[in-house]
Amino acid sequence: NAVNLRIEYDGGDYSWKGFSGAFHTGSGEWERLFVAGEIATSDCIAYCFINNSSTENFAYFDAVQAEKKPYPTSFFEQDKFGKAIIVEEGTTNIITNGNCEEDYPKLNGKIELGINCTGELDTSVTHSGNKSLKMTTTSVSGSADRYIMLGAYAMNGLTAGQTYTFSAWVYVPSGQGINLNNVRLSFYDYTDAHNRVDSNTPTAYDTWQRLTVTRTIRAEATRAFVRLYIFQDIQNAYVYWDDVQLEQKPYATSFIDGTRAAESLTIPTEGVLNPQEGTVECWAYVNPDIHKQGSGWNMIFVVTDSNEANQLRFGYNRVSGKWHVKTTNSAGAAWYAEFTVSSGWHYFALTWNQSTTTAKMYVDGIIVAQKTSAPLPSAFASTARIGSWLSSTNVFNSLIDELRIDKIARTDEEIAGWYKANAPFYTSEDMKQWPGYIRAETDGLKVYDSSNALRVLLGSWMKGAVRKYGLKIHEGEIYSSVVRSGAEDADT
Repeated sequence: NAVNLRIEYDGGDYSWKGFSGAFHTGSGEWERLFVAGEIATSDCIAYCFINNSSTENFAYFDAVQAEKKPYPTSFFEQDKFGKAIIVEEGTTNIITNGNCEEDYPKLNGKIELGINCTGELDTSVTHSGNKSLKMTTTSVSGSADRYIMLGAYAMNGLTAGQTYTFSAWVYVPSGQGINLNNVRLSFYDYTDAHNRVDSNTPTAYDTWQRLTVTRTIRAEATRAFVRLYIFQDIQNAYVYWDDVQLEQKPYATSFIDGTRAAESLTIPTEGVLNPQEGTVECWAYVNPDIHKQGSGWNMIFVVTDSNEANQLRFGYNRVSGKWHVKTTNSAGAAWYAEFTVSSGWHYFALTWNQSTTTAKMYVDGIIVAQKTSAPLPSAFASTARIGSWLSSTNVFNSLIDELRIDKIARTDEEIAGWYKANAPFYTSEDMKQWPGYIRAETDGLKVYDSSNALRVLLGSWMKGAVRKYGLKIHEGEIYSSVVRSGAEDADT
């Protein structure tokens, strides 16, 4: 009862007033804290509080959001620049009718529609398609045990000793008195007694949020089933469920009604990748629910021969729990390096140059690994893969945006500039449509034409050992009815 959020504001009478939110429960898990209230003036401060006199205590805060609403909505994280791709592994949704379109979602063909609640297919609020499952608590009081059960008191086709993830999207309307912490998914198994593992809970009203729970069914289990829950003694209140999924994986993938084959995105390398030098860069979303320790890899970019010679690649190593870069030459000699990256959107770039035998890996414009005698490819396979390894394995399972491949090794300054710009990349094809472009560089403001030739410099340049300042125009013109020089007030 020491960690919470607080807002303080100038009360207008030379005194600060404020209000605080609920405390973290101290569970050792991530919890969403929020504080909401009305402030009398625009002069205000928001605090992340550790209200404790003890020394050397610490807490982590993430996904901080302030919004002009009386309640919190889900944390806003869009595709980096409006659109992105996702390359995902294959999966099978064990739940049938998970999208609620043709029938109720069922496990092994069974659903129990309501203990102290009812369920009906509804068209008023949906996450996808035209229908969702509306779950309404009954008028019965005295019980906080309200659920819809998928499956029967049996194994329901699941296998003891295996790991599964149950997920569903939920929408909780505000104003009904439902406590968000009481809405969840539950995954049961049974040996000598039932054992329950619960999902996360929604963090905001009036918006769709995905809940997930992962568990390994105990080896001796004789039952395994799942439930949609409202753990609250509340009458005639309702929530909506949609896109319900159960898959034999240690994490949730995007919803599919049925089976999704492993996805693959390839590009031809001929005329695109240059063995002499080049740059591969993109923005990628690091998802802590996916990119965590386990087995296998999550690849962002790969080009390699089948025997792993002539290779360039970067991505996530699930075994070590770190990100990596790897290059190999035609004999298979390798350079491999690891580095750490936090959650969220990041800019990745890999450059190589045969003339200097140098390879560099950048994250957010900063070199995180480099090799000055790197083994580099002398040729490339016919295709490169985006978001997976060969045969669509070890997929990235997250968003990739603004992929760009250059036939030259971009400089440290250029890589840092692209990250700092925080804007979509432009390509040579884009530039053919432009009369030119402007770039702010360390020595001044420069205007280039569509062929990348410098035409105007407003800044400084070296002439011998002397630095000059002014305006330089290359094969251009100046138009003005009056041109003045000399002192500011001189009529010359």
